[in-house]
Amino acid sequence: MIAIRRTQFEACGPDDKAKEFNLRHRTFKIGLAVATVAATVLPIGLFAGPAFADYAPAGKDVVGVGSDTLQYMIDFLADGDAYGDPGYNVLGNKYKLVSFDATTDANARLAYGVDGGQASQTSCTPGTGSTVGTANSGATNTGVPCVLNPTIVLRAGLQPVQRPNGSGAGFSALVQDILAGDNASTAANGSKAEVINFARASSTQTNSVALPGTEGIDQLSLATDTLPMLETTSPVSNAVPLSAAQLDTIYTANTGSCVTWNEVGGTSTDTIIPIIPQVGSGTRKYFLQQIGDSALTVGTCTVVGEENDPTALANTTSPQDAIEPISQGRLDVYQGVNNTGVSGGIGGYFTDPSCPYLSGVSACGTGSVSGGTWATTAVTPKVKTITGSPSSGSLFDPTRTLYLYFRSTDVTSTTPWQPGTSENWLNSLFYDPCETGQTCTGPGGIYGPDGAPYIQTTAGETLLEDAGVSPVSPEICTDITTSASC
Repeated sequence: MIAIRRTQFEACGPDDKAKEFNLRHRTFKIGLAVATVAATVLPIGLFAGPAFADYAPAGKDVVGVGSDTLQYMIDFLADGDAYGDPGYNVLGNKYKLVSFDATTDANARLAYGVDGGQASQTSCTPGTGSTVGTANSGATNTGVPCVLNPTIVLRAGLQPVQRPNGSGAGFSALVQDILAGDNASTAANGSKAEVINFARASSTQTNSVALPGTEGIDQLSLATDTLPMLETTSPVSNAVPLSAAQLDTIYTANTGSCVTWNEVGGTSTDTIIPIIPQVGSGTRKYFLQQIGDSALTVGTCTVVGEENDPTALANTTSPQDAIEPISQGRLDVYQGVNNTGVSGGIGGYFTDPSCPYLSGVSACGTGSVSGGTWATTAVTPKVKTITGSPSSGSLFDPTRTLYLYFRSTDVTSTTPWQPGTSENWLNSLFYDPCETGQTCTGPGGIYGPDGAPYIQTTAGETLLEDAGVSPVSPEICTDITTSASC
């Protein structure tokens, strides 16, 4: 499009102003002509409305937010995996399953603000960091680390809001959506439709506020995952096997009394660097509960890293002394194996983010993503899980359940989701119990008349397994307030 500089007309009179308008109008028509020509050549999908950082879901798409730990299992379920298994959204259905990732990065890395994430950092520029409401303050704040606080558009036509990062953040967003009155499956008769349909969580969540009307929140168990501790292999780690009690001592220690390896059965006198996920992370909450830290607080010897990021060890001053809890499922995704350790045949799922797409640079490998032979150097963290027997107690490596949270009324909603079907969105995707008066299907008659929800089908369970987790079948659904079955 032709550009017209404003300075050309700064000293113009009325007649010249009219000429300026005509020139601009002509420029606009030229732009339209160019766009029209382009539209006849390029795919229609390239002209699909306003540009957003992510796809902005339509009114009847199903939208989820929350935990980093669950994001790949739901991403795979929605859109398929890199191993050739298609997901729900390629089945030809009109409405989509949209699960917003916890961070803005497809490798699940944390997005930092302009101050970076240096260990010595003590303040953040306005709008970054964990201090709420500082974007327009014009002053720095102490809410380190200085995360960018990226935003998302939850539904097409809405304003951007902060992206929920973690189980607690996702659950809180769901609660706020309910409190706002957005509780109809679809907008009808003046009601407000759900903006957020579900929240992902890697730890149990509780609600302490009164919900409107008869609305409640249900918890659905989807899969299980283990939570081992991680150490480096290069450099060789000084770490030794650790018990829950030892980890409690390490993670609650304060500066001046930080724990050294020889104090927990090791030989090195180096100080241990314990890494903990960010506040709001379900992994953080679950981990602290499991090591016996009932106050859910950490000491000043502990440093914060993004949840399930194995590269966090290398970002410390002494990687060989750093440890962190990590989802075994996430580590499996890094290694390109399923929940039983079987390789997907493409190496690690995550490719080197420093390599431009099909760059041809030797360090980045060769191949074609679309052809399934992508050989770009994968980010294979030089880490491994800590195994063996601690000097006291048993090895910390618990198995945890991964959850979805949603409105109780969605279980029995009679609002069909996809055209030509009778099932609501929850029954179609995640949970479809056989209700009184229905024709039951499935083993033991556990499903409604349309059969298993997608997540419980063979295809759905394969996608979960490829995300490194073990599907729970049959699922367990409870009301979080009454603990009664859904």
